[in-house]
Amino acid sequence: MGLTVEEFLRGARKLAEGAPFESSGDEFRIHLAEGDVRIHFQARPPRRLGTLQLPVTRVEIDLGDLPETQRCRFLQRFHLHFQRGGG
Repeated sequence: MGLTVEEFLRGARKLAEGAPFESSGDEFRIHLAEGDVRIHFQARPPRRLGTLQLPVTRVEIDLGDLPETQRCRFLQRFHLHFQRGGG
């Protein structure tokens, strides 16, 4: 993802939307009624485009045993929270 770890964590807290969550090391965990979502993140070297540097954070989402409808709902929320404007 094209953001810093700090920016990712700020967005992840909002993504929890009132659900209990915890952050430890390189993992962010959201405790939903249907099960836990674990998100692993890691800062990567920035992308360089000439003199421009863009931050990069590798993100992996583990939806565990969430039912399919909850998986879809969570991923839709994830995309909305981390959507960036362009154009």
